[in-house]
Amino acid sequence: MMPKIGQPIRKREPLATTRQPWEEFLDDAAWLRSHRGNLWRIWDGLTLTIFRRGAGFRWSMASFEGPTFSCRTYFTEIDAMIDLGHELGVGSDDGC
Repeated sequence: MMPKIGQPIRKREPLATTRQPWEEFLDDAAWLRSHRGNLWRIWDGLTLTIFRRGAGFRWSMASFEGPTFSCRTYFTEIDAMIDLGHELGVGSDDGC
């Protein structure tokens, strides 16, 4: 069924609803430093790691099936962390 004229096709989540998962994901207290200096945390049963590669940073997520690594190198740890959050669908109700 199509929406009435002037109504959005899809309801958008309120900003506060989508921001909360990002605040939890980026929470400084949840990210720890390994003895090698890498940031890591557990999120939704996955071990997430931000690590230095050359002059930048990359991310990995590991599960029982094995690790997945970012293809790109990021300038900062936070850039890598944000891209990892997008890859995981943080703040999105459809995982995209």
